[in-house]
Amino acid sequence: MVAGLALSAACGSRISETEHRQALTRAQLASSMLMESEFSSALREARRSVELDPECADCRYTLATVYSSRGEWDEAEAELRRVLELDSDHSYAHNQLAVVYMNTGRAAEAEVQARLAAEDEEFPGRHLAFYNLGWSFLERRRYEEALEAFGRALRENPQMCSAEYRIGEVYFRQRNYEEAVAHLQQAVAPPETEDRPMTEGQHEVQHCMNMPDAHHLLGMALLAIGDSERAREAFERCVELATPRTPLGRRCGQNLDRLESPEGPESTESPESTESPESTESPESQE
Repeated sequence: MVAGLALSAACGSRISETEHRQALTRAQLASSMLMESEFSSALREARRSVELDPECADCRYTLATVYSSRGEWDEAEAELRRVLELDSDHSYAHNQLAVVYMNTGRAAEAEVQARLAAEDEEFPGRHLAFYNLGWSFLERRRYEEALEAFGRALRENPQMCSAEYRIGEVYFRQRNYEEAVAHLQQAVAPPETEDRPMTEGQHEVQHCMNMPDAHHLLGMALLAIGDSERAREAFERCVELATPRTPLGRRCGQNLDRLESPEGPESTESPESTESPESTESPESQE
């Protein structure tokens, strides 16, 4: 998912109004293509938008989110830095730069950028900034600060299931397994659509309920409190969702096999050996 775009008139005055509109239209088209996972087409349109107006901060931001979605972090960082040269208060760019830093092992730098975005009370993606802030603390084992930041994310957007998932991860790392189970179950709970079109938040909930990492960690937490039956269900769901040959897919399958063996759950992966689940992409790079 890619963080929501805020395409405005932040373009240079040296181009014609027609080129200005064309650049924004290309950027909007690239964003739409990205939401449909049309990565090559999105990259082509985003690059074209920047060619039409090199001074358009929002066009460059769009290009940066395309690069992020493709895992091209160096290119994304370069574009985001250019955005901030053009508009130092571009909260979307600060937030996305935090995502880039988190995905390149630079949690301390991510904290700085996430704070800048979170401090903007008018920023529609403020919940994402607080999530990134919490993620940066989590990776550095600053657990109390992480819990506070994820809590702020949930207050900004109560449907942000990814924040619930990360809170569950914090409690799991602290070996507070009962709390971990409560939050992880909330994270993977299905959205309540009531036969109405799903909201943006409910789409995220649907994403979380289909996230194998969350089901794996839930299974480990359930094992830790001695609930083998529900742990089996969580590992089964993980196996359904994960790519079998990935480390996570194999781990869930092995835990499931061991639960079903005559030796029972005593031979499964130890909860203490699983400090955190497989590294997953932050939702800020997805919405």
